[in-house]
Amino acid sequence: MSQLKVNAIRHTGASSDAITLASDGKATYAATSGTSNFTISDGDLVIGTSGHGIDFSATANSSGANINELLDDYEEGTFTPTLSYWNGSSGVTYLAQEGEYTKIGNAVFFKFRVNLTSKGSSSGNNVIFEGFPFAASLSSVANPMFQFNAVAGMNLGSDSKNPWCQFNTSTKMVVYMFDYGGNGDYEDVLGNHIDDDAQFAVTGHYYT
Repeated sequence: MSQLKVNAIRHTGASSDAITLASDGKATYAATSGTSNFTISDGDLVIGTSGHGIDFSATANSSGANINELLDDYEEGTFTPTLSYWNGSSGVTYLAQEGEYTKIGNAVFFKFRVNLTSKGSSSGNNVIFEGFPFAASLSSVANPMFQFNAVAGMNLGSDSKNPWCQFNTSTKMVVYMFDYGGNGDYEDVLGNHIDDDAQFAVTGHYYT
C-alpha cells in the first residue's frame, strides 16, 4: 500500500503551517488568523485521553485562586434512586424509581422521584436517598441543601417544618425537617415519619 508522508501542510503563500504532524503521527492544527475556525462538517470531536478537554485559558480570569479553565467532562444519563435508612433497611418496595443527571465538569445536575409501595423496616433510623451517579464532595461550599419539589405521605408534624436533604457522606443523602419560618430548628426524618405509599421528588446539583 502506498504511503504519503509529510511533516506539515500549509496553503500556498501561507506564512506558517496549518497542520503539523509529529513523529508519532499526532496532528496539530494551528489557526494563524483571528478569523480562522476549525469546522467539523460531520462527526464528533473525540477527546481520546481522560483528563483532557477544551482549554479556555486564553480568556480573562477572575482574581480567585486555584483556577481551572479546562472543560474535561460532559455526560448525560439516568440512575436508579433508592430510599433506605442510615443503618440499613429491609422490605422497601417501589412503585417508581426514576433519576436523570447531567454532569458538566465537576458539577452534577440531577432530578429524581421515588414512589413507595412499602417503606419497609427502619428500626427508627434516619431516612436517606442513595444510588447517585457520582460521589459527592463534602466540602462546605460543595454540599448544598436540596429542597423537595413534591412530597406526599410524609408526617411533618404540627410545627410547619419543611423537608430538605443533604449529603452526609459522599453517597448518602439524609432527609431532615427544617423550620424555615421559625427559629431554624430541624429534626431528623425517621421511618415513622413516612407512610408506605410516600412519594418524593427532588431536583438540585452537587459537586464531585
